[in-house]
Amino acid sequence: MRARPPRPRLRHLPLLAALSLLVCAEPLVTAAAGANILAEVSENSLNYSTPGRSTRTTGDPAAPTVALAHDGTGPVGQLTHRGSGSGLVVAVTDADAPAIEAVANGGPAARLSGRLELAGDGAVLVMPTTTLPAADDLRVPDGASVVVIEATTGAQANALALPPGRDGQVLWVYNADDDPLSFAGAAIDPDTGVQLLFLAGGWRRFS
Repeated sequence: MRARPPRPRLRHLPLLAALSLLVCAEPLVTAAAGANILAEVSENSLNYSTPGRSTRTTGDPAAPTVALAHDGTGPVGQLTHRGSGSGLVVAVTDADAPAIEAVANGGPAARLSGRLELAGDGAVLVMPTTTLPAADDLRVPDGASVVVIEATTGAQANALALPPGRDGQVLWVYNADDDPLSFAGAAIDPDTGVQLLFLAGGWRRFS
């Protein structure tokens, strides 16, 4: 009676089973289909997957490269850099595309605790502009940076009411109406722009 050859040891079976589960499993995050790196964070768990290639050689070019869904209490991401170079460099080849776009619902879109520098050729600071038609009562909305009072036919009191501010907040006001603006007992003449700075609990005029 011939002896049976020994069976091969399936020492890699757990690894092969895990790989098969990864191949057959659905993506952990389906809200951003086509992203190269998907992460979903809750307060007590983390799900992470890399369904695509980080070089974006295949797939939908409009899909995000990194998609993060965060429902915890800590930061979405944290970068600790101890070298001498820049902590983060974002290079965009499209001249009309922003390198970084931050959108917030109510709160500040970005908060920097360090010094902000604009460097390099073509560095331009652009602030959002709010336009209000001339009227007896003018209320500047919260979060405005540059306000233009448009010319309106007739005579208006143009009494300017400013929103609450934070120390160091800057506001520019330009009067394009033919009637002066009244602000804190002072007048802002037609075709005149002023700079206001919030300090010591109130708006202060500096020009």
